[in-house]
Amino acid sequence: MYTSETNVFYCQIDSCRALKEYQQGGRCVRMLAVEEQFFESNTLERKEGVKVFSIEVSYWTFLQLLYGRLPDVSKREKFDLLDESVEARSRWYRLKVEWDTTPRDGYAYPTFSEEQPRFFRLLSCGMASQNIHLLSPPSLAEEVLNLSVPDGDLNASTPSTWTLSAFHVGQGMCSIVSNKKRAYLLDIGAGKPVIRPLYQGKKIRNDLARFIDGIDTIDIVLSHADQDHWRILAWDSTLRKKIRHIYVPKGAKSLAYKDPAIKFDIKAIERLHVDLSANSWLDIYRSAPTQNDDNGHCLVTVFESAGKRALIAGDYVYSRIRTDTNTYVAELHAMDFDAVIVPHHGDAESANEIVKARQGAVAFFSAGDNLACKHPTQVSRDSHINEKYREICDNYCPDIKRVLLI
Repeated sequence: MYTSETNVFYCQIDSCRALKEYQQGGRCVRMLAVEEQFFESNTLERKEGVKVFSIEVSYWTFLQLLYGRLPDVSKREKFDLLDESVEARSRWYRLKVEWDTTPRDGYAYPTFSEEQPRFFRLLSCGMASQNIHLLSPPSLAEEVLNLSVPDGDLNASTPSTWTLSAFHVGQGMCSIVSNKKRAYLLDIGAGKPVIRPLYQGKKIRNDLARFIDGIDTIDIVLSHADQDHWRILAWDSTLRKKIRHIYVPKGAKSLAYKDPAIKFDIKAIERLHVDLSANSWLDIYRSAPTQNDDNGHCLVTVFESAGKRALIAGDYVYSRIRTDTNTYVAELHAMDFDAVIVPHHGDAESANEIVKARQGAVAFFSAGDNLACKHPTQVSRDSHINEKYREICDNYCPDIKRVLLI
């Protein structure tokens, strides 16, 4: 749904290394955007929210119009480093497009929808003359929030029915803690080869959809705001109807959080403890990174059940956990684990300072076949094996497949 014949958008970059999910799958700049008439600070922060659009535009065309030249393919462009900078990712770009019925330079669609993309030719792009700073979602007042499940589940004589499963979702992350009646999704993202048209067209096996079919209430813990950690939430309207709360890091900012489809479910947290049963719980901590980058401002989650322990840290690698200035986070590095979701999709940095494995521990690599990302790295896979983890890795899996970890 577009307002009249909008052809100007104001956008923020999500990724410089994405691949188009429509057209021929070439490299693109993935952006979140609002229509021109809504690009005003009071409008962006209005109580009822503002519709957010997803735009994927040819990387080559975008840089040629932005800088007046084509990228140098022999080296990594300085522009590509925007993926890692909080400040750079908060910049706004003005895009003017001409709608076209045939695929050209890119396409746009309402992010939280099942609408088909609308193709365009990119006429111009440049830095916006005004750089509006988004406000973060309101924080919960409590420093530590204790949530309890029904009393019957806290009976010490009742065996825990809570489990942790991870899903192969391509270049993304998604895992779930559940007792088949209630669930906590720990990220809900996906990426190539699991893409929007295949997901919404029901052309792939989808264990996640089947698993949550009988669950009425779901809370989501988003480690951080990168789309590959929440895109399924945008693709799946049935899933959104089950959502009670979406927990994000305190101080986190994302244009996606302004969309009315999720705006009212979002709660920013510093620390969260959830008692699931007498011997099962979740501990979630907001990082305090020593380096100010996008992956550093995140939520780190630990799940414990019947004596088993798992670490789910999003894109926050082990060495950064150890040096985090939040004591609760830093202390996690000295613990041992039965399962880890390998941080940052198994990049090279995730090979360093790996947390200790318990006997029989598993390391789940959540990565796809995006050659621009090159995840997972062989050095990370080898290092986890050397640290006595049994690896689970299938980055070419075309489906959403569930793997029970604990």
